[in-house]
Amino acid sequence: LAIFEHMDVMTTLNITDSQVLDFVLDVAAGYQTVPYHSFYHSVDVVVKLYYVLTTLCGERYLTSYDVAALLIAGLCHDIGHPGFNNLYQKHANTDLAQKYGDASILEKHSCHETRRLLDKHQLLVHLQPTISPVGLNRNYSPVTADTLTNSITEMILMTDMAVHYRVVEQCNQLVELQRLFFCNVTLHAVDIFNPVLPWDMCKRWSDVMIQESFRQGDLEKLHNFPITPSMDRTQTEQCQISLDFAHYIVKPFFESLAYLFPVDGFVIDSLNDNIRHWEKLREETRVPAVL
Repeated sequence: LAIFEHMDVMTTLNITDSQVLDFVLDVAAGYQTVPYHSFYHSVDVVVKLYYVLTTLCGERYLTSYDVAALLIAGLCHDIGHPGFNNLYQKHANTDLAQKYGDASILEKHSCHETRRLLDKHQLLVHLQPTISPVGLNRNYSPVTADTLTNSITEMILMTDMAVHYRVVEQCNQLVELQRLFFCNVTLHAVDIFNPVLPWDMCKRWSDVMIQESFRQGDLEKLHNFPITPSMDRTQTEQCQISLDFAHYIVKPFFESLAYLFPVDGFVIDSLNDNIRHWEKLREETRVPAVL
C-alpha cells in the first residue's frame, strides 16, 4: 500500500486508500498456497518494480498511468496460479486448459481474475488527466478504463516464459521509447530477478522454486505425461538448473537491459557472484567417482 501511495497510484486513478486495500486483500485471497507462485512472490515482484521505477529511474520514461498499470500488473500477474505450469495444464487437460486453450493458459486466467477484481473494486472508474513522462514533450491520447485494462492484460500475458525472447526483442526496441514494451520488459525482468539477488535470498527463492518444480515433475510421472526436463528430479538437480537459467536466460536478457538501466555493474556482478556460488555448491555436492 505504501508503494502505491508513494507512486501516486491513488491520485492518478482517483481512488481511496481503502479501495486499494480492499483490492489488495482480494488479490491476496486469489493466490493459492503453493511454494513459489504465491502472494509472497507477487509482493516481491511489486517491491522490485518499485526499485526499478525509483532507484533505477524507470519512472522517467512513463506516464502516471503506465506506473499504475505496471504496479497492478505486478501485483496480479500470477493470481490463481496452481503451482503447475502451462505445459502441465495442457497435458492434464485441466479445467483451465479447457477454458483458455493451449497458449498462456495461466496468464489468461490471471488476466481474467485481475479484470474481475478491477471491476469489483471500481479502480478504473474515475481516471484523471495523464501526467507525461519527465522531459518528454509529447501528446498522449486520453486514457480510458479499457485502454488501461488492455495494458495491464498485455503486461501479464508477457510474463509467460514461452514469449521470453519476444520480450528480449522488445527490450532492444525500447530505444524508440515504446512505453508499453518498457512495462513488459520491466515486469518480466523483475519476475526472473531472483538469480541477481544477494546469495542468501537467491538461494532461498531457488529452494522453493525447485520444490514446486519437482512436485510437478513427480505428478507428471505419476500420470505418464511427458516430464518437463527441468522438473525431473532423477535427471537434474538444483545447481545445474540454476546455472543453466542464469547463463542462458537471465544473463543475456540483463545484458540487453543494461542499455536501459545501469544493471551492467552491481546487478550483473551479483549474478556472476551467484553463478560462482552455484558452481561451488555443485562441486561440494557432487558424488566422487569410484576408483
